[in-house]
Amino acid sequence: MKVIASSVLVLLSACTAAVYYFSGPQRTMAQEAGAVIVLYSETGFRGRQLVVERSLPDLPVLTGADGGEEFDWNDNVRSVRVLSGTWRVFQHGRFNTALDETPIASFDASAKPLAGGWSTLLSPDGSGPLEIPDLLSCGVVTPEISSLRLVSERPMPPWLLTSR
Repeated sequence: MKVIASSVLVLLSACTAAVYYFSGPQRTMAQEAGAVIVLYSETGFRGRQLVVERSLPDLPVLTGADGGEEFDWNDNVRSVRVLSGTWRVFQHGRFNTALDETPIASFDASAKPLAGGWSTLLSPDGSGPLEIPDLLSCGVVTPEISSLRLVSERPMPPWLLTSR
């Protein structure tokens, strides 16, 4: 299901996050350092963890610590903790742009056509991390997170967030 709306603010009291749906990524945000988001492969902050401190145009495929089986994070995020910063998560890889074989080192989202799909802003408030134990119960259409962008190392202003 493709959800496309222009700047529709959806306040989700169960998730205490301000969520925006856009037809495409914001292309002018500078990547900043110092923010942390933790992705989990299972609901309730269980399973594998991926600690992210920078934008990822494509979620990685990682090999287990013991050299065991690979795990593809694409479309396999089930719960999220935003420890600091403001992050935009995208349904599709490369920030919801058309996928091709462009190497990540030379990837420029502003030069790519949009592919549709949803995106969501996630940010903690002043009382602590934003914790989403189950993406489906939070109103995310599908838990198909494939890329994420660091928007700011600071959280969103309090007037954009719901109260906890």
